[in-house]
Amino acid sequence: MKKTVEEELAAAKARIAELEAKLAEKEQKPEMEVEMAMGQDSMAPKKEEEDYMKSAPAPVVKMIEDLRKQAETATAELRAEREARADAQAVEKAKGWANLNLNADKVGPALRRLSETDSELAKSVEEILSSVNAQAESASIFAEIGKSADINKGNAYERMTSMAKSAVDEGVAKSFAQAMADIATKNPDLYSQYLSEKGA
Repeated sequence: MKKTVEEELAAAKARIAELEAKLAEKEQKPEMEVEMAMGQDSMAPKKEEEDYMKSAPAPVVKMIEDLRKQAETATAELRAEREARADAQAVEKAKGWANLNLNADKVGPALRRLSETDSELAKSVEEILSSVNAQAESASIFAEIGKSADINKGNAYERMTSMAKSAVDEGVAKSFAQAMADIATKNPDLYSQYLSEKGA
């Protein structure tokens, strides 16, 4: 009797290994191939498995069920750990958009989940957020530069020139002309004073 149980146990282990191999193979196939494979032929192995489980000794059945539960638990834990790690990386990425009024702890994971369903859309959203963040950063820098200038005192052109040079030196603007244009746009009072002094 002991020999029969050992034989059944060995057969059960072999069957589990076979089923795990088939499961791994199905997970690697494209969805359409899996659907085709699960047609008429899928009923026979399932029936064989049910018959085997009914005829197997109780210790073997319990062992198989325990192994299945352990595999399901391990899979769920692994999935949760991967998602937590991916969410943490997404939150760090979202924190990079510091000039935007958004909650990185919510936006990061939401974008990560979006990338799983529609990666192109997620990429577009991230590019937009990065672009708006960069614009907000440059706007706030020019606003600070503008605040430091007293537009009611001295030559407006000299102050604009000084601000533009500072913007180029700090890397805020790529060229002096771009810096002057940005300053004129973001400091309309100073620009009006410059035009007035110029006699425009």
